[in-house]
Amino acid sequence: MQNGDNPATGAGQWPFLGGSRFAVNPIDSTSIVMSSQAGRLFLTSGPTLGTGVQWFPIADPGDLDGTYAPAVAFGAPETPTAPLSDFIYAGTTGGKIFVTFKGGGVGAPWKDISAGLDGSEVRSSSRTPRAPTSVP
Repeated sequence: MQNGDNPATGAGQWPFLGGSRFAVNPIDSTSIVMSSQAGRLFLTSGPTLGTGVQWFPIADPGDLDGTYAPAVAFGAPETPTAPLSDFIYAGTTGGKIFVTFKGGGVGAPWKDISAGLDGSEVRSSSRTPRAPTSVP
């Protein structure tokens, strides 16, 4: 919960009805990314702080396109030694898809990889079990 959030009245980024989408990292089940209705992304990760004990903002609305991101997913690490929860996709109701390879962070760069999309809402995502050989 943050200032201004009141789920009982539907105020803020966590409305009582409707909820928000989340994704559990299939390689590290202690890592969960969740999108708020205000267009923020939060991450909980690690055996001590993960699984919902503490949530850290990894994107503010201005870091993406300012809309809700219902399509969140973890990507496969590029190498066996890469951090397991740093590769994250976010698809938005504004019709864009963003990616971070560094775990995000408020003010951190998220790359817009929406070229070629028609601007329709991105409602879901799926991932490949292999790391990509290159990202546009």
